[in-house]
Amino acid sequence: MGIVKPRYKVIVPKAEGNFEIQWDNCFNELSDTLQNPEYKPFRICVFIHTIDESDYNFKSELIRNSICSLVNGSLLPVSIIPQSPEEPYDVAIELGMASEKEGLIQYYSVDGINYCTITSDKLLECWVVGAMMNGKYGGKYESADGSFQKLKLVLDSLELNFDTIVRQWNYVGEILDLSSANGRTMQNYQIFNEIRNSYYSQYRNCSNFPAATGIGINSTRVWIDCYAIGNQSNIQIIPVSNPNQEDSYQYGQDVLVGDAIAHKQAPQFERAIFLKSGASSKLIISGTAAIIGQKTIGIGDVVQQTKTTIDNIETLVSRTNLMNHCSNPAEYPDKYSYLRVYVKYRSDIKTVKRICTENYGDVPMTFVQADICRDNLLVEIEAKKMNV
Repeated sequence: MGIVKPRYKVIVPKAEGNFEIQWDNCFNELSDTLQNPEYKPFRICVFIHTIDESDYNFKSELIRNSICSLVNGSLLPVSIIPQSPEEPYDVAIELGMASEKEGLIQYYSVDGINYCTITSDKLLECWVVGAMMNGKYGGKYESADGSFQKLKLVLDSLELNFDTIVRQWNYVGEILDLSSANGRTMQNYQIFNEIRNSYYSQYRNCSNFPAATGIGINSTRVWIDCYAIGNQSNIQIIPVSNPNQEDSYQYGQDVLVGDAIAHKQAPQFERAIFLKSGASSKLIISGTAAIIGQKTIGIGDVVQQTKTTIDNIETLVSRTNLMNHCSNPAEYPDKYSYLRVYVKYRSDIKTVKRICTENYGDVPMTFVQADICRDNLLVEIEAKKMNV
């Protein structure tokens, strides 16, 4: 057996009504889907429209109470993300499932952080959700630091480390706002980048970085979801760059927002990670936007930015580009398994969805509203390709 080949399903309400009615409708479909004994969930992402933190707390409690009624419900890796789905939906579910024919699927919890492991004769694959501080916290610096502390706690419990992370989702509340930290004025995303660098410098020894998305949420919090792989001697982990884009960790100081009197840490992620184990392969595509070199393209034009983003992804995954990283075309992933699309303005989702559907057909796609890491970016797309 090689890398797990997951199945994805996007669930949106089939019934009109308030949040409770929409959630009940989605939950019933989720419950029915999970009746299939062959497949078990490794990650359940629930996207919700929220007004404020109190509204988020109310809705997330309602969701967790429902999930707890499922088999292993209290341990299932459920990430409840305050990003509004496309209208008229107040809730949507992105469900990832795997077959136990590919490995033993188990659920655990450490200090309130749930995670799933899939263990085969070759690999340990792990999905962690909601690594964040408990209870009250200070500013963005403390919240970001606490999320990495919790992530480290989970990895330690598995006898893994930061080198094993191949994919990371970084949810940063008020991502574009400015805050004061350590005597400097910094954008909240910049604060996150400084904390990420601190933990990677201490606990990550390999030369490459994970694939990643850094995205805003309608919250004051910061949290991390991740995908990690143990037994790495049985897998090739290959960072993939994009000839159209500067590597994020090479960005110049002029494109990083914040106090100019000190060095600003650039984001640390690869444009994609190519995984290969035996006959299985997977290409994990980081959050990608309309950036050429390190410059934003199509400012103010959501159509142009969407098309440029798709062009960037197609350049990234092209055989020409992959040949520069892995010389055997027979090993390249050939089919998209899912896309998640972030759109700055909810009113633009319909336009972005039309363009994505024209390009990707019936691939499972999730569309949500979120601030992106630059104020002039209107769209960001992440994806995964697999061989079938």
